[in-house]
Amino acid sequence: MGGSPSAAELTSRVLDFARLGADRASRAYGLLVGSELRPGEPAPLARALEADAVLGIVFELQGDVSGLIALLLSERACGQLLDTLCPGVDPASDRAASALREAGNIVASQAASAVADELGARIAISVPTLLGEEADAVLRRMIARRGGVAAQSGLGDAAGRGQARLVFAPDAQDVPDGPARF
Repeated sequence: MGGSPSAAELTSRVLDFARLGADRASRAYGLLVGSELRPGEPAPLARALEADAVLGIVFELQGDVSGLIALLLSERACGQLLDTLCPGVDPASDRAASALREAGNIVASQAASAVADELGARIAISVPTLLGEEADAVLRRMIARRGGVAAQSGLGDAAGRGQARLVFAPDAQDVPDGPARF
């Protein structure tokens, strides 16, 4: 089939790759918070964006797939992660920011690696950018400037532990051929 994929085909591909990335990311994030986590079913970002993130850890995807990948944390999730990684640290300290960037790096690297492994591609992530208040809105604008194709998956357990969201937003021209089926 020639030509550009339709919007529905692009969305389907992004959802497939978001599912794959979120599966591996949930395992990595679960190890960080000391709980077995499961990814939620990915949803297009436009339909599912919540406004509860007090922190976003955003990375650029580079290589065979470009775009953005982000870990969004609610206030509760941010506190749980910091309590696990560095108990007693001041959440506003440089140490806390460093710990959160490193945790985001671990989770995002796992998600990007899952997609790269499936494609047999090379995908690297950039140094993280921390987004504070209104992280959801800032991330939405970043994605819109890059083509607006994105999906998110919740990462958590039934008890509400580790509630975070992983956002996968490849640049529209770089959405991998597929759809991948896992």
